[in-house]
Amino acid sequence: MKWIAALALTVSAMTMTGAAAPAEDPVLAYIRSLGDMLEAADNDYRQGRLDEAHLRFERVERELSGTRIFTEGHSLLALILIRRAEIHLALGRISDAQYLAQQGVSDIRDLRPDEEPNVRSTPASMRVWQCRGQNVVARSHFIARRFAEAVAAYEAAASLTGDPAACDEAGLRWTAYFALRASGQGAAAEEQVFPRLRTVTVPEGATVAELLNGLKAASEAYDSQAEADLGRRLLATIDALPPTTPDKYELVKEALLPYADAARRAGDPQTALKLADRALAGPDRGGDVEPLFRFRRGAALFDLGRWGEAAAEMKIVVATCTQCTSRVLTNARMIQHASLQLLGRFKEADRVRVALAAPAAEGGPRRDE
Repeated sequence: MKWIAALALTVSAMTMTGAAAPAEDPVLAYIRSLGDMLEAADNDYRQGRLDEAHLRFERVERELSGTRIFTEGHSLLALILIRRAEIHLALGRISDAQYLAQQGVSDIRDLRPDEEPNVRSTPASMRVWQCRGQNVVARSHFIARRFAEAVAAYEAAASLTGDPAACDEAGLRWTAYFALRASGQGAAAEEQVFPRLRTVTVPEGATVAELLNGLKAASEAYDSQAEADLGRRLLATIDALPPTTPDKYELVKEALLPYADAARRAGDPQTALKLADRALAGPDRGGDVEPLFRFRRGAALFDLGRWGEAAAEMKIVVATCTQCTSRVLTNARMIQHASLQLLGRFKEADRVRVALAAPAAEGGPRRDE
């Protein structure tokens, strides 16, 4: 949000309509100083300085509320309410976060585009802000372990705004995704985010190479059940090979990695955990891809409700996986962040949030690598 531009737009509109908004240099300088303070508050939030950010937002809100230009329910005041709600959420003040978010969403919904320049010029932006407010509500339910309510808040947001894409942009989809996983509905979570594109089948009696190709095809088609079945068949086929088979152990590892993913996606995190543990108990503890097995282990632990262990595992992944793509590291941090929030360890969770906001981090969860 370019706060200075939004403030200038409001002042410009008031001047053009003949309102009494003064245009003298001191007033414009004052407006710019408020915009600078809002930008500084945003920067404080990005850097994890939550108390400083909140104080700045509160001060600007008081200043704006005392002017004739920014009446109660003005879009900028509504956006500040939502930003304050996001800060309260990061601090673990769940009730305050929910209250401010609901007020901000309500204020945006009640705005009149014919009177409100920011709404008229950037309606899509306003919908994103509504979704951000709804995301605070959903995340508050999530942190309180009211997972069904978190999913319901996501579903309600699309009808509230009429713009599901805006709510995806605001992160609501991922809140619902993790709520489903944390409540033991991993298969439903995958179907929501990665709906199956087509069904993949591989005939019985297929070779190791054919099963590997089928497993890859099932992953690309988001066919989680086929993935899990093919992973089971692949590992059984490799295990049945004679002990003297060249590189048999490497073949086992090659099967364990995608099978662990597939089992969790299909709603069987217990099997996924066993597969990751098998790899980590091997002669080389997973070898060069040990952090990737640890990632699978942490993901399974999250879905099993063992959030403390999941957070610890993902912390190791982030610290040690020098070969991981930014996508894997982003997914690891998202699970770590969600786990720490569920445990009420908000200071640690916010340090992870700051890392997630870094330019190198990628957007929501993707298929694991």
